Amino acid sequence: MIPDPVAAARAGGDPYADRLWDMALEQNGHADAAEFIRWRWKHGLSLTAAAEALGWSRRTIAYYVSAEQEVPRTVLLALKGWEQEERKRDRLIADPRSLTVKEPWSRRNQPKSA
Repeated sequence: MIPDPVAAARAGGDPYADRLWDMALEQNGHADAAEFIRWRWKHGLSLTAAAEALGWSRRTIAYYVSAEQEVPRTVLLALKGWEQEERKRDRLIADPRSLTVKEPWSRRNQPKSA
């Protein structure tokens, strides 16, 4: 099993190790794993935090990061959905007034009675 480059970098390893790992994965036909790793780095998630955020086991996340298993397209789409939910949450925290819901059907939009 290939070690997790994020953990190695945090432990005082080479600061370029993460980018080198990313490039190596892409060059060896594992662009899916590289995309998954970039998502983790972008959001500063450990294996455990990524597993909790997505609702999967830590072992599954480790398989994806190490490229032992192909990252399914549905998982890559789930990452994009997670990012959208995080953005929405951040906007709500920044501006709680954005919680107001506009009614799609108001009296003004009702058809006139005969």
